[in-house]
Amino acid sequence: MRRWHGVISSISRYHSIIFLLSLTITLFLWIDRGDQSDYPKVIPHGMRLAEKSDRRILAAQLIACDTTTGGGVGNVVFELIAFQEIARKLYRSPAIYSDSSTCLEKIATFVEHMPHLVDGFLIVKRPRFIPYPSKYPAHECFDYFDPISTFQSVQHHRIVNTQFNYLQNVRFIDELMGSAELQRRLAFSNQLLDVAKSSVYPEKIDEQTHNICVHVRRGDFMKEKFHLESEADFTVDATKYLIRKMHKRGISQVRVFILGQDAAWARQIFAKASLRRKINLTVIHSPSYLPSMIDWAFAKLYCDTTLLTDRVPTSPTHTEGLSTFFTQF
Repeated sequence: MRRWHGVISSISRYHSIIFLLSLTITLFLWIDRGDQSDYPKVIPHGMRLAEKSDRRILAAQLIACDTTTGGGVGNVVFELIAFQEIARKLYRSPAIYSDSSTCLEKIATFVEHMPHLVDGFLIVKRPRFIPYPSKYPAHECFDYFDPISTFQSVQHHRIVNTQFNYLQNVRFIDELMGSAELQRRLAFSNQLLDVAKSSVYPEKIDEQTHNICVHVRRGDFMKEKFHLESEADFTVDATKYLIRKMHKRGISQVRVFILGQDAAWARQIFAKASLRRKINLTVIHSPSYLPSMIDWAFAKLYCDTTLLTDRVPTSPTHTEGLSTFFTQF
């Protein structure tokens, strides 16, 4: 009986060892798989994974960048520039979460045409919990908050985690306005500028003419009820206002280019106003297969004055020598 008891004990110890080894291997594989899931699907040009040597980081979920609706090119670019400025004022490096796939994919597309947009950005793992009050420093997309006082209580942390909602307030980038640094971040690639020259309007444009570009903001704006699309009366009246303004300045040679996603609507409203018979006016329709920021590139090349004709515009068109007219900001 003692002999059988010894055999049974040996088998039990053997099974226990096997069980512990199996459990260890399973845990190792599970942890390894978890690390892989934290690895981003794409690392855009200009960004890199954060390292332990990166001591001061401001990590954020960016609502405009992360959403699949309501976050157009202008919204996302403005949000990224404002985020970088907030991080700079806090002496921190801006970082995007590794599981923010939508945002990282958008950035990867943008930097093909704006190669310096996210220079210096990091990618970090998202924490399980983001403590208040740093989670929602601004509830509305146009709200402004002072970065230093808002994050003062958490400045001792190596990584400060937060969430930003569009950041569509020009005060976030007031120190950048007109600077060479802003010009560098928003600079387009030579390839995109070449496409704008050859595909948007391949005819030669007279450099002696003052070019007014009117950006008709409809298309997707008609589908999303929270957007205020361009309206016929304002679009026509604002264009007439700018033409008169240029004439008062002694600029007699004025040409108008209409840009946007709804060329048929633009032709209709300007034909109804009989403006095309009085002024050199051209409606341009950029093919859908061209990059989404192609109108920006065209404006960079040819527009002396740009009019954004939705009622609450947010796009950061801070091109040197470019005047932008808004109805409201």
